[in-house]
Amino acid sequence: MAHETRRWAAAGALLIMPAAFMILWIMWGADLPDRVPTHFDASGTADQFVAAVTYTVTVAVVLAIATILGLIAIAASWTGERFWLAGAGMMQGILVSAWLVSAVVARTGTEDLGGWVALILVSAAWGAVPAFIHPQGRPRRMHASDGAAVPSDPAVPAEPWSDTVTSPLIAAIAVMTAVVLAVMLILIPGEGAVMLIAALLLAPVILILVGLAKYRVSIDERGLRISSVYVGFPLRTFPLEDIARASAGELVPAQWGGWGWRFLPGRSAIVIRRGPALMIERASGSEFAVSLPSADDAAPVLRAYMAGRVSGA
Repeated sequence: MAHETRRWAAAGALLIMPAAFMILWIMWGADLPDRVPTHFDASGTADQFVAAVTYTVTVAVVLAIATILGLIAIAASWTGERFWLAGAGMMQGILVSAWLVSAVVARTGTEDLGGWVALILVSAAWGAVPAFIHPQGRPRRMHASDGAAVPSDPAVPAEPWSDTVTSPLIAAIAVMTAVVLAVMLILIPGEGAVMLIAALLLAPVILILVGLAKYRVSIDERGLRISSVYVGFPLRTFPLEDIARASAGELVPAQWGGWGWRFLPGRSAIVIRRGPALMIERASGSEFAVSLPSADDAAPVLRAYMAGRVSGA
């Protein structure tokens, strides 16, 4: 299995437990009593209870944190990625199985917890799954200046140029995030403060994702502009005098810390997929890159405008 494919597969494995938790909540959430057991004595009798909504929200939040940390470890190529994945997966397994046991006991009243306790112990081994799938080692980090420059073509005219880029993946993530927020608002009523905080946290994320789902790259006498098509606001603008070098290269999400709008020391990028990208070096020395399938066409046009500005044409 290719390196990048295994990274995607490991990320997918991290989403299985959150999906299972959501399905279980949709199936059983409405049938749970107001309070559910969270601790049992040696005989299997529940001796501690917590409000079902509070317990579920707590499990969901910690589960989300564990999942996000695991995904960031993959996207940003953290040192010891497999360790992070094992820890995130283990936490996922324990959380989901513990909630499942509490839900089963609350719904059925069973006191035979032998098999269920074993399930919690075994579920901790889930961390081995994403850790095993993820490849060993990390590819070399790539800077914008690593992009191979497109040979200068004197025949390329300095004429306005634009192209539109669409990312079904980013759009799907935006929709999924919106659906998660909607499901939380519908299935967890009566927790106004919790839901308000969740909405305030997720709404900006959804807006940014929608903005990156489809954008237009434009080049003219004013310079380089990247604008969101769906939202309508400019993502980045670079006047010609701010651009020292323009080239076409390849973006690899793992080498820029993942997908989306990436900010790293001395460089930034809009990364929506692995593949061609327009890369510039600014007069300040910082670098910027944007995913663009037609980067081979865009780079010569941008250089033509840069040459015209220098020559005074």
